Amino acid sequence: MSRDRKATVTKRPDADMSSPLSPYLAGNAVTEGWLLKRSRKGKWQRRFFQLRGPYLMYWPTQAASHKIKAGRVGMPDAAIDLRHIVEVHPSDENGLVLSSASGNQLQFKSIGAGAADAESVAQWTSKVAEAIELFRGQATDMVMDAHSEDEAHSEDEDDEDEDEPPAGAAEQGRGLTVERFAGIEVSVNSWLVSNGSDLLVVDCLRNSKEAQDLANAIKLRSEKLFAVFVTHGHPDHFMGLRVLREEFGPDIPFYVAKDEIKQGVEGIAAYMAGLGWMEPAMAPKTPEAPEGFDYGTEINLLPNPGAITLPAGGTVEVKSDYPKTEAAAIATLFLPEENIALMSDLCYNKVHHWCGPDLPEDFERIDNWIIALKDAIATFESKGDVKICPGHGAIGGVELLHESIKYLEFFMETVKSAETHEAAMAKIIEAFPDYAETEFLLKMSVENFLKETEGAAQEPRPSDAAQEPRPSDAARASKRLSALEAIDPSFKSFVWKQGHTALGVSFRRRLFVLEKGGDGHWVVNYYKDSESQANLKGCIRMKGATVSDADGTHFSLTTNEKKVFPIRAESPMEALTWVGRMREAASLEDPKMAHTISRLAVQEEGAEEQEG
Repeated sequence: MSRDRKATVTKRPDADMSSPLSPYLAGNAVTEGWLLKRSRKGKWQRRFFQLRGPYLMYWPTQAASHKIKAGRVGMPDAAIDLRHIVEVHPSDENGLVLSSASGNQLQFKSIGAGAADAESVAQWTSKVAEAIELFRGQATDMVMDAHSEDEAHSEDEDDEDEDEPPAGAAEQGRGLTVERFAGIEVSVNSWLVSNGSDLLVVDCLRNSKEAQDLANAIKLRSEKLFAVFVTHGHPDHFMGLRVLREEFGPDIPFYVAKDEIKQGVEGIAAYMAGLGWMEPAMAPKTPEAPEGFDYGTEINLLPNPGAITLPAGGTVEVKSDYPKTEAAAIATLFLPEENIALMSDLCYNKVHHWCGPDLPEDFERIDNWIIALKDAIATFESKGDVKICPGHGAIGGVELLHESIKYLEFFMETVKSAETHEAAMAKIIEAFPDYAETEFLLKMSVENFLKETEGAAQEPRPSDAAQEPRPSDAARASKRLSALEAIDPSFKSFVWKQGHTALGVSFRRRLFVLEKGGDGHWVVNYYKDSESQANLKGCIRMKGATVSDADGTHFSLTTNEKKVFPIRAESPMEALTWVGRMREAASLEDPKMAHTISRLAVQEEGAEEQEG
């Protein structure tokens, strides 16, 4: 049921990824450390600073400092260009002040108030003063923000009042981080749990191609892959196992929480292989198929079924005592120190929930599912602000659990009362218009629970279809148009878009939404840190656009007018996802590519008719 996305993506030439900061990111910093920075709203923000060349660069999170200490310095979240600074002087409370020629001031102070903190501030003041003198009079090579003519608003100078990184793709705790790899097929997620040294991968996507992208992204990181954990036996959570085995060798363990989950993986793999729906490399190994994947040997039970402890520190709690819900057996994870819950497929975010053929038609499993969600809500109420990482869709809060309950209740009510698949799908789509995976997850779920009455519209059997005449040119044109409309690269997440201030370049947090505009053309609308998409900051048209390859978390989008938008995603995985989706959207805006897609659709249709 997957879409062949290769036919819709063209390789675009790389855009210019140059930045004035790049030459100064190699080698050691002059000095570095944590300081408090005062925002324009008067809030003190803890930031990790480095003095490099004429720039005072800073990052917001401990995870960034882990990478810095490992020698993997990425683009900072902001950089103060000291060539605009005319004076640095100490202030009260172990602080220092930078003053620009235009009269602007930036205030900093130490984390503590002891003698060592005062010495640290004195060192910072001295080193910054030396850099100001060294680079005084040099022309600035600051890159100005490449604003599109389509932008609706100008950017504010200082938007970064958050103490934490964006929640769209990564969540930062006190000891562990969780990063999202957003898969394309069925919008499924893989999650990366890190303590800065070890990496735990949770679930590994629906196909080998995306699993290879995941493996490539893991290799860009400094951590060592510790283990892979599969939450349940649905193929979109384990189909990448072989790729990870081939890429990282035989010593990386593949874990499940209990034997029922392992049996679920083996059972669905055998079932799908029998129907021809399984990639040959992931079909179960048998005497008849010795090249297959040996699930029985490769997948192991957790040594401690209730917890996973990473070698360099950090514990992840495992819960697997659920009744039969979305899957016959399922496990969720909770990071107690970080208040982050990986809910697997008990929770979706703006993606139609799977209620397909492996769920009985008596609604008992959906009832169990709703009870499990209510129990989770009750548990999390006492824990404060819990971040929820769903099996499908973006990170959110406990409200995602409430939304899943609402969806499941509406789904049951609809399939009980509707007379046809078409009517049920239309009603659910109307109630949840921005949910993804209509043609697969929703369609299969409705067909599983709603058995149409005799006389209702039925899909033709293969033998019936073979007897029908070949479609007319008009019908074939309609099918070509439908093929184009079925391709949907829509995507949204928080990213960091490069801009500028009076004192230097910076990356500002924006909600990027790749969508089809009102005129039918693909655009990227971006908003100022707003889940509700109420504060539009700009619009980038994808027609004629090119997208660079991802370089770690960085990539750039170049418009048809040759304006460059440098962008930083929250993780290498999300950067790869954005590059693929943007290139696909640009391809759909290309008339030649649209013609090719239509022609391929016709060829596929003709081949199917001949087989019939």
